[in-house]
Amino acid sequence: MISSVQGQRIVIDPGHGGPDAGAIGPAGTREKDVTLAISHRLRDYLEARGAEVRLTRATDRSVARPDAPPNEELQARCDVANALNADVFVSIHANASQSSRASGMEVYHARRAGTAARRLARVEHDRLAGSLPVPARGVKAADFYVLTETHMPSVLVEVAFLTNPDEERLLANPEMQEAAAHALGAGLEEYFISGRSCPVAPGAYRSLQTA
Repeated sequence: MISSVQGQRIVIDPGHGGPDAGAIGPAGTREKDVTLAISHRLRDYLEARGAEVRLTRATDRSVARPDAPPNEELQARCDVANALNADVFVSIHANASQSSRASGMEVYHARRAGTAARRLARVEHDRLAGSLPVPARGVKAADFYVLTETHMPSVLVEVAFLTNPDEERLLANPEMQEAAAHALGAGLEEYFISGRSCPVAPGAYRSLQTA
């Protein structure tokens, strides 16, 4: 069976990298490592189904240069997708909060996003909600740089809270990383068939526990 992502140009953006570790969990898990692990698994899922996939970074490095100011680094990530004329852009992150009790997954699109980006955010959110053992916090709108400066439907995914000890353990678990990648890949398949049912069933990883 031909996948709906076959031939689609998909850019995956593993958040942070290089000197920018992103959030750091209480046990020392670094956001940049979690996002890269999930991104590699998502790339493998999509390439196995015929997609043309590009990572903004495939290793632990900056995309622009190590000493680049934040906006230059973020623009470099957007440039990868814009130069490729990608069909979609997915930026992957792990959330952080001053409260160690903050919990859950959420997906963002830009405030002025078009219908396609809003639909992409919804299907990705719903696939994650059906597959991960963390609360679903909803689809939200925010003008993150990588959402406003990319020229295609774009979303930013916060998989779970790295600052929550239970969710930090999940995020460091290869099973959870695979679950997130599988759900995101299934969401992209659903997105590219314009709302028809996706052949990959959600909920395959419900057995994951936070304990």
